[in-house]
Amino acid sequence: MNYLTPDEAVEKIVDAVTQNTTDTYQAERLAQKFVYDVLDYCNREDFPKALVFTAEDMVTRWLEDTEDGGRAPLKSLTQNDTTYQFAVSEVSSTGDPKEEDFDRLKPKLNLYRRPKSL
Repeated sequence: MNYLTPDEAVEKIVDAVTQNTTDTYQAERLAQKFVYDVLDYCNREDFPKALVFTAEDMVTRWLEDTEDGGRAPLKSLTQNDTTYQFAVSEVSSTGDPKEEDFDRLKPKLNLYRRPKSL
């Protein structure tokens, strides 16, 4: 299995994401967040190379969410006189879609997780 240093992982993710966007700074910040969240969760110092494509998908989604004003579950919608109702109680406890996305990835990340050393 191939591994990357955290800096190499961030660079690969940013290169992949910025081919389709012009906001390099935001992409780099989100890539760093993803890489260091993975390293922290997996108790590692090296980033699994196989997760670069997953990271690219996540960072791209997060950038699109930022451009679109974020993701909020819509509970109901009325056409005439325009009524929107958001499902606020159904949002994750952190209220951050990034954390929710990361939680969904944890089963995949468990493949790379190491026992925490004392």
